[in-house]
Amino acid sequence: MLETKMRLPTLLLALAATACAAIPRASQQALRTTDPATTDLAALRAAVDMPDALRPRRSTARLAVQLGSRTGHFALEEDEAASRAAQQDAPPAPGRRIVAFRLTPAAREEMEDFRRSAARRMTIGIAADACRAGPIEAGPLIIGTWLSTAQTGRFVALAQFDLRRLAGEAAIAALPSCVPPGTDPA
Repeated sequence: MLETKMRLPTLLLALAATACAAIPRASQQALRTTDPATTDLAALRAAVDMPDALRPRRSTARLAVQLGSRTGHFALEEDEAASRAAQQDAPPAPGRRIVAFRLTPAAREEMEDFRRSAARRMTIGIAADACRAGPIEAGPLIIGTWLSTAQTGRFVALAQFDLRRLAGEAAIAALPSCVPPGTDPA
């Protein structure tokens, strides 16, 4: 089940690791071997495919995990090697970028403790505050979500959604610039 939540100026880009209709059939097959209760958290990677004009803001990415009625939030860090791997698994179209994340070492420990007492059905979401790296074109802002586990061995597509349609024009217009005013981006 795909779940997306929005707050200005934070846009939470969510993905789900449970098999649901929004996930392509080939990805559902690939994820069948992944047991959320035992999968290697050090190998877990989540990626977001987005327009070049959007960027995740540094140190804001987190993994939201729902296990039964419990919810936990765990810090993520960008993983450049995984970003390159994701681009090999699904090369981005011109004008788009893929950013991949991994759990921080401390977050892996926290999540390990969190999932020990949890049910096997788990929903995983990735969230990050967004900023504008340039002009945002009119029309759909398609965001794609991907997941890689030790069992899949590669990034598999989860879902795509139109961020503009979900968040609304006001939320997109309210995104801050990635470069604070008065600073040189170089």
